[in-house]
Amino acid sequence: MKKLLVTSALTGVAMLSSIVASSAQTAITGNLALGYKASSTTSGGATGKIESFRSFTKESQINFRNTGKLPIGADYAAGFSLEFDGNQGGAGYAFGTTNDTLASAHGENIYLNIISGKTTFHVGADHIQNPHTLITNIGGGLVTVDEVMSGVNGAAPALIGNPGSAYQAYGVGIIQNFGILRGSVYHAPNRNASQSLNNGGNRGTNDVDGAVNAGADTGESQTEFTLRGDLGVKGLDVLAYYGFANTGNSIFTDKTTGMRVGARYNLGQISVAGDYAETQTGGVATTVVKETRTFGLGYAVNKDLTVAVLQGRTKQNTRPGFTEVLTGINIGYALGPISLNTHVARGKDMNLALGTGKAAMVHANVAF
Repeated sequence: MKKLLVTSALTGVAMLSSIVASSAQTAITGNLALGYKASSTTSGGATGKIESFRSFTKESQINFRNTGKLPIGADYAAGFSLEFDGNQGGAGYAFGTTNDTLASAHGENIYLNIISGKTTFHVGADHIQNPHTLITNIGGGLVTVDEVMSGVNGAAPALIGNPGSAYQAYGVGIIQNFGILRGSVYHAPNRNASQSLNNGGNRGTNDVDGAVNAGADTGESQTEFTLRGDLGVKGLDVLAYYGFANTGNSIFTDKTTGMRVGARYNLGQISVAGDYAETQTGGVATTVVKETRTFGLGYAVNKDLTVAVLQGRTKQNTRPGFTEVLTGINIGYALGPISLNTHVARGKDMNLALGTGKAAMVHANVAF
């Protein structure tokens, strides 16, 4: 009798496993992005010199996704991506050290989602909806005006691309689809991007603060809230975000907050957009407040061709007298699976310092 019960139980498990396996589906997708960029300074910036620069750019990514149904009736989706930018993994590469340039291969688009109706429970990194976007980039493409101008005058632009969101760090979240909006709450126990332990939970000595007090949570946690949707209005896209973190360590920033609100509206061939982002960081003595406002206007010549202009203005309370102004034109063309973008941009007071410059970039992205 016992043997019969055991056999029946094993048969039931095997049948259940077979049913679950048959309902699961695995998909592999990816993209390859290649570009060419040329830039120059028109007045001395960080280096005090008039300089020029030219280079090809590259990003490649492979996405793995598995979906299916669970015995409890809920759906699930799990996946990860491998992204390789530029010369990652080149000379001097060493896993887990300061030369570990393959960080995006360890924490790119990782997720395990349990889906019940309109509610999704999420665990992962670099997957949940987030504010690291310029809704004013009406011309589309993978590259925005701040990335086109990056490196001009020897510095990265001050424009706020990501208002301090920890979406690239491992965390847990809940996403709720309200129909007119998708709302999400996300919590990362360590806000440092892609920070996680190995499968056995070994802290080792390669944590944020290295061998000193190895494993200490110097990054501390972050909690953030995001809303995005059309509010039931055709052609409208709105975004609202707020996030906060406390380091709990006087050596580091005592408090970090970030917010972003933006909207885009399509009026047929014409689209208009506006965005406001703010970050606040600081300790006991000083609070650094940075603000970015961007505006976008686009015209769809036809279903494949769009011409758009974007301007971003950034100020910071600790850099009085400087207003970084980035202005760019983005021409986007859809060629089936290939999207082509041509960017021309100019910058003033780059990185909230003296100096002006300009850049041009041609970018192609192939999805497969």
